[in-house]
Amino acid sequence: VGGAEVAELEAEARWGVEEVLAEVQKQHTVPAGARIQVFHGLSEMLAGSSLADTGVSEGSQLTLVVSPPRRLLTASSDGTAKLWDAVSGECLHTFGGDD
Repeated sequence: VGGAEVAELEAEARWGVEEVLAEVQKQHTVPAGARIQVFHGLSEMLAGSSLADTGVSEGSQLTLVVSPPRRLLTASSDGTAKLWDAVSGECLHTFGGDD
């Protein structure tokens, strides 16, 4: 797996995932609907945990994994196709038919 450095942060140990992502987004655009995960080594930073809880210390490097939105496309014999959010199950768009 390859990647590029997208941000350099001066973070506080009490910061949670939300604060880390907010600072990253000031320096790097994250696509709308993308799934974002933050890791320190093999440990994923989970909601409700802080950098300190994840074992981050001064000079530590974090890994930010940005995955594209999970989408699913289905087709029907009535000539329509639907685009779904695979996580929530929400129908995002219907193609064909009377459109």
